[in-house]
Amino acid sequence: MVAVGCAAGAQGLATGAGSTTASGAKRPMTFADLQAMKRVSDPQISPSGKWVLFSVTDVSLEKNSKLNHLWVVPLGATRTAGTDGGGSKADGERQLTTGKGESEGRFSPDGKWVMYASPETGSSQVWLAPWDDAAGTMAAGHQVTSLETETDGAVWAPDSKHFLFVSEVYPECESHAAMGVTRNEEEVNCNAAKDVVAAQNPAKALLFTSLLYRHWDHYQGAKRSHIFYGSTEPGAGAPVDLTPASVIGDHVAPTFSMGGPMGYAISPDGKEVA
Repeated sequence: MVAVGCAAGAQGLATGAGSTTASGAKRPMTFADLQAMKRVSDPQISPSGKWVLFSVTDVSLEKNSKLNHLWVVPLGATRTAGTDGGGSKADGERQLTTGKGESEGRFSPDGKWVMYASPETGSSQVWLAPWDDAAGTMAAGHQVTSLETETDGAVWAPDSKHFLFVSEVYPECESHAAMGVTRNEEEVNCNAAKDVVAAQNPAKALLFTSLLYRHWDHYQGAKRSHIFYGSTEPGAGAPVDLTPASVIGDHVAPTFSMGGPMGYAISPDGKEVA
């Protein structure tokens, strides 16, 4: 059995020349050893400066799957050597979520909430959970969005009540109604109806007449990435599409990226989006 350590310390084993068994004998590291290590990413410091929220991915070779959960650790937590000499232990490091896969955890600016992405109800949506900064604990979350086109990359607005996110939508579903609840609902219903038709269509071939039609192994398809503005307030209605086709044409927002910071941000006064 390989001593893989705990979440934040597990990746350190990858730099060694071999692995250590329970008996202390060394052997070459295997593919299974590498997959047994937890993948740590996306650290987020709480507004109080007391905590670090981060993502941990577990790989299952048996299920051929990856499952992500949110963890937290006190900022500046000390680390002690493992008793078996093959890892380390963090004081206070613990798992916060245990659902079907939670990621993109973000503290609200006022430090009272944690927003995160979860496919708990069958599709990736924005969820919200109360945060106890004194105890470093998170209460049960509730779903905030319910878009057929799903959500990704949510970031807070300064007021801790609104947020930006991205969703893949059909550009032709832009409503001609005035800005407001009716317009937002019309666009949501149009996208949902088109998704149903696409799922039921037995023909899955794609026809492209312009660039750019594919990023590596991902085809663009009929949808385009748009930036939305949503609210955590009860009864706020459907989110607003900030980048409809009438504004950006047949393009995506933000532009395609292989990683790094989000391609969008909201100003400190909450009045402008870049």
